[in-house]
Amino acid sequence: ADGVLEDGNILEELSSAARPAKKGERSLGSVFKIGDMVVVKEGELHSLKGEVVAVDINGTVKINPVEESIRGNLLDFAASDLQKTFKEGDHVKVLNGAYAGETGSVVKIIDEGEKWKAIIFTDSGAKEIVVFLDDLQVSAEVAQARESLKGFNLMDLVSLGTQVGVIVKVGSESLDLLLQTGNVQTVTPQEIRTKLNNKSKNTSAMDKMRNPISVNTVVKVVSGENAGIEGTIKHIHRSFLFIHSRMRL
Repeated sequence: ADGVLEDGNILEELSSAARPAKKGERSLGSVFKIGDMVVVKEGELHSLKGEVVAVDINGTVKINPVEESIRGNLLDFAASDLQKTFKEGDHVKVLNGAYAGETGSVVKIIDEGEKWKAIIFTDSGAKEIVVFLDDLQVSAEVAQARESLKGFNLMDLVSLGTQVGVIVKVGSESLDLLLQTGNVQTVTPQEIRTKLNNKSKNTSAMDKMRNPISVNTVVKVVSGENAGIEGTIKHIHRSFLFIHSRMRL
């Protein structure tokens, strides 16, 4: 690309180096949308960056180079010659795959040859996910935290068989459970045996002073590592209380 920019016949060489799509490449054009930032992956114009301004039905992508000296001179490329490109800090939305619908900020770009990836710090859940660049799009949208998945809702008390837990986070394909042991475990809906919400509502217990307590009772932890924490009882299972506190979940 540098050699092209130094040549006096820049526009002529750019046009001849750009390669429109062939028939077999038609379906690849759907990956790109107007406004996407792309980079040329191979050929004489390798590393040339530009903004997508049009995509035709044959899969040819028209870009406007970002290089100031040639900006405004639109070039046609086959979609297979282009790769979406992002910079660290870009706010993006996942369009396809297991994380479809998630939004977040680009933390790092991973060059893996044909298929580049990005590490995204998500808006919901505050976790890092790895996604192919082709499955991303710059977006101001912020995904809302999910509250249900396949019949299971946030704050449900559920059984895994030998253990019980409360759903404290709902993902696109999995659920995070706060177990009676105090640990958090990620499970799929298929691993859950049953809900225990109704059983919990009909269960009561006694506090340290032998006062009756039940779901929705406000209590204070008086001993142990959580001493001093105040909250509302969400669920009761045998000798275990699951308490929701503004100080801690």
